Amino acid sequence: LGGFRYGGEFIETTSEHIGLRVLVDRGAIDRPIREVANFLQRVAVYQEPDLWNLRWQGSNASEDRDLQTRGGNALAVLRRWLQDRTQQHRYDFVIGGMASAFPNIFKTLDFEAAGNTLVARVYRPNNEVPSQLSDEANGVLQLLVLLCGVASSNEGGVAAIDEPENGLHPYALRAFLRKARQWANRHHVTVLLATHSTVLLDEFSEKPECVYVMKKLNNDSESRPTRLDKLCDKEWLEGFKLGDLYEQGEIGSNDDKD
Repeated sequence: LGGFRYGGEFIETTSEHIGLRVLVDRGAIDRPIREVANFLQRVAVYQEPDLWNLRWQGSNASEDRDLQTRGGNALAVLRRWLQDRTQQHRYDFVIGGMASAFPNIFKTLDFEAAGNTLVARVYRPNNEVPSQLSDEANGVLQLLVLLCGVASSNEGGVAAIDEPENGLHPYALRAFLRKARQWANRHHVTVLLATHSTVLLDEFSEKPECVYVMKKLNNDSESRPTRLDKLCDKEWLEGFKLGDLYEQGEIGSNDDKD
């Protein structure tokens, strides 16, 4: 949203929902405004992780508890979760997810601080000599940030993640989805994934109601998210893997003008 009017005054909104915060701070008591503001405070949107900075510059040694949009403070957040007993379940979730996705190269990690910079070391199974996180493949750093994004979400919250498949091989991608589902079910969290991955889509073949396709309907000038089981016959969908349908252009095709 660019903004909206309240009491004759135009209030500008930004990605941090400043407009709604201004209204609430000014004492706006309209129930719809407060409900929207409360909901937006539970929504976290994550863009493509800044792996280069995380790899070569680590994170600032802050006391952050919430992940930044591009995950630059992931190591600080993880260390804070580890130090706080009430938050350690988030740390354990991330470490467990990493070990599940990379069982041969990841067991746990620890942290090193140098001034205001925080870096991490990775311990492999059956090896007590750590390696620097900066030496690991992009997929390891990618998954670390993705899991931190999911673990940052609180009860009833929403975590929106763009293209989680980047840098991940199919096994690690399925492990991420499995862990994200576990967290979502346990904490009543909604995890939204924007993806072009046939591997991810295949995992939803039995739940097409969980998949939304960008589609122009009727006379709409712009594409809108449409639930797949409302767009296609459910019995027809049961005969295919969703990844195959996407790859063949049957769903989500760029050539689809309807």
